[in-house]
Amino acid sequence: EQVSGVAFPDLVAQRMFERFGITEFVCAGASDVPVPGRARSYYPDGAGGLEPRIYRFPDYLFAAAGLNVSLNGAVTWVQALEGDRILSPEARAAMWQEPTLNDGRVSTYAMGWDLKTHAPGHRSAGHSGGNLTTVRMFLRDSVSVVVLANGSSQRLDPDRLAEELAALIVPAVQTPAERLASEMRALLVTSGIDSVLQRLIAVMAAPGTLDHEAEAALNRLGYELLDRNRAADAVEVLRLVVEAFPDSWNAHDSLGEAYLAYGDWDAARSHYSRSVELNPDNDNGRAALRELGES
Repeated sequence: EQVSGVAFPDLVAQRMFERFGITEFVCAGASDVPVPGRARSYYPDGAGGLEPRIYRFPDYLFAAAGLNVSLNGAVTWVQALEGDRILSPEARAAMWQEPTLNDGRVSTYAMGWDLKTHAPGHRSAGHSGGNLTTVRMFLRDSVSVVVLANGSSQRLDPDRLAEELAALIVPAVQTPAERLASEMRALLVTSGIDSVLQRLIAVMAAPGTLDHEAEAALNRLGYELLDRNRAADAVEVLRLVVEAFPDSWNAHDSLGEAYLAYGDWDAARSHYSRSVELNPDNDNGRAALRELGES
């Protein structure tokens, strides 16, 4: 504002939207500010339902929050950025360069953009907004994805949805492990948990099919089931993960958590104990055992 002499929302309007014919946008950083056509945001209420999301972003945070835009507007803006009408290719490359921190580590957060690595050779830049929306540009694949949602009673990961959508066009975006997890999620919706378990058993029967990346992906699937209050199904999935990776302390820890949610304290105690045995530094497992009456 000091450099341009124009209020930030007006500057954004002039330079980022109106010049591309985008009219459906407004900077409004509070949920109680009337915005025509805006979908209200909802978050899980902890009991399987939804509750309205109440938020207030003051105008000095508008560089990071508070923008309301339609799907068509978001897509048009992404196309303008991809088409070099906002920044030059050189400026975009600089904006998406991973910075090296003072301690020598390389950050995955660039100039306002979160950078992700997918399958080898496939990267994306984007940002999710409050775990409900995302814009993600797959830099070497000529694919960009906009995900707009206004709530879910279960864990919603718009960046994962963006990856799955991009993989419909460029399958190589996803690692084999993530493709397997996506297949399991689809089966869960279309055919139910029994089909998921049968498919996992078949995959486990093929030697060398599952690696530790697959372990992590299937572990996340188990936690997604827990978030949906489906503890019994989470137990079955994570039990197979433990069967495939019997020496993984994390697999036992996750199964312990699933059994705890299911109400089987003896089984939870057994798997937490095994997890701590495999990894004595597992503070989560030790805390759970104390809650379960173990010293």
